[in-house]
Amino acid sequence: MTTVLTAPAEADRIAEIPAALWDALAGDHDFFLSHRWTSVVEATGKVDTHYVVLPDDAGRPLAAVSMALADASVPWTLVRPDTVLASGAEQGLPGAADLLASLPGDPAETLLPGVVAGGRHVGGTRLLLAPGAGPAEVAALLDRTEDWARARGARSVSFLYTDETDTSLVDALRDRGYRSAEAGRYSRLDIPEGGFEAYLERFSSHRRRRMRAERRALAGAGVEHAMGPLAGFPLPRLAALEAELFAKYGLGHWKASQSQEVLERTLSVFGEDAFVSATVADGEVRGFGLFIARGSCWYALRAGFDYAFQEPAKLPLYYETLYYRVVEHAAASGIRTVHYGLGSEDAKSSRGCTATTQHSYVLPL
Repeated sequence: MTTVLTAPAEADRIAEIPAALWDALAGDHDFFLSHRWTSVVEATGKVDTHYVVLPDDAGRPLAAVSMALADASVPWTLVRPDTVLASGAEQGLPGAADLLASLPGDPAETLLPGVVAGGRHVGGTRLLLAPGAGPAEVAALLDRTEDWARARGARSVSFLYTDETDTSLVDALRDRGYRSAEAGRYSRLDIPEGGFEAYLERFSSHRRRRMRAERRALAGAGVEHAMGPLAGFPLPRLAALEAELFAKYGLGHWKASQSQEVLERTLSVFGEDAFVSATVADGEVRGFGLFIARGSCWYALRAGFDYAFQEPAKLPLYYETLYYRVVEHAAASGIRTVHYGLGSEDAKSSRGCTATTQHSYVLPL
């Protein structure tokens, strides 16, 4: 396949679509829909996938969509329509309980197998659109998505984390009868050029004193910081810490071995673009955040903490690992935005993040 399209490109594997074509539509803020990350998700997801790229009149990529077929056996409960809606209802998110009640039977039986479209990730599921794309291209991609879903025997199509600012997709989904519920709030942090001291100026004097006190407490406990390529850190240890975090928040079914598989695949695909911010004490990693660099943005991808070490003294490993040190290094690297994604909005907001609302859109077939 050349870099000029004479017809729409369709493939069941992202490797069959040249990266230059796909990534021409994916900007700095589209890491989770980038060619490389899509290859990681595809390799670790082990489900049927499909991709479509539409060209403009000159053969340049104009619009694209990714699809994955999920059934009840997949472990990624944060990107399955039945479990996302159930979680939203449990949290009291607007519309989730009503949407579940409108289904004719058990959510898993009604919605699965189902096509998860717009990327299999938590936050920002969408179509990739060039500036010249409009309602016709959005409709064409949705037609192809729903046709593929029916051909695969799917019972639903869903865009599980569509941002409120993505009005072209939101309007089209509503017009086509997709039902919606709030999915959460997506957080981002704008990085000041002046680094940590400029970052502190955003907060009240009381909050600044508290943040400085947190850093002194960590130094007094012998906690140090390390930041560097993922390859320089022990993957089994990071995987075990992530499994601890998942278990703490009710996802105990996720195993450290699954985390290690994702970490290994991420390393093999991203190399030095995958890096870790870690807090270390007594020669052991006690907390970590895995980040990916893409253009002017960093993306917080995975995290984990040693709660047995942290809890007795209530050490603020989370803030030091994922915010304070990250702000310092991001400013020095010329990074403008760090994406922190969904969940824990209060904690993220307390450290300077802004957020937008995202919704799950589901079409039972």
